Amino acid sequence: MGIRPRNSQNPTYEPNGTQPRRVVNNPLFENELGGLGQPRRIPNEPIRRGDNTQVPQNGAAIAQQPPLVPPGFQGQGIFDRNDLVTLIQEVCGPLARGVQTPVYKKPYPEWIDRIEMPRGFKWPTFALFSGDGSQSTVEHIARFTSQCADAGSNDYLKMRLFPNSLTDAAFTWFINLAPNSIHSWMQLEDLFHAQFF
Repeated sequence: MGIRPRNSQNPTYEPNGTQPRRVVNNPLFENELGGLGQPRRIPNEPIRRGDNTQVPQNGAAIAQQPPLVPPGFQGQGIFDRNDLVTLIQEVCGPLARGVQTPVYKKPYPEWIDRIEMPRGFKWPTFALFSGDGSQSTVEHIARFTSQCADAGSNDYLKMRLFPNSLTDAAFTWFINLAPNSIHSWMQLEDLFHAQFF
């Protein structure tokens, strides 16, 4: 026999072996956790199925238990994850799909950015190449290499500095190169000539 509350606003207590089970019968929580008018489960209390068998909270032996099916869906099988995602997206609209922000990845390996510049290196103001045909690619590469000064002797540093010498269509071309697709200065220079020569 359970302990009865003094009024109907307090939770009721029901016997369950040696420990009482606390159930909240508050209409404000009617559709939470239990859903469909089911009593709301109290945190840290073992989850119970309709047949009053306990389900382990740590996930052990769940594979042995029959799957839970919401009322009204018996015999229709379990929802596929993709079906659920699609349903949520249809109900909630574009916000549920998430905003997919593009992420820029450099066309050369990440470790190249960690190479230290030569001692006393000052970032030059590079002559810009736009790809509009007013300057040849050979002329731009020659000017770029001379402006790199001491860094111009290191091909990896030239790869790192090269996008600073591009603008407009040429810069757009560079940022659209596939991530980690460039592995040497010669490869980058050849692609540059092939695109704008």
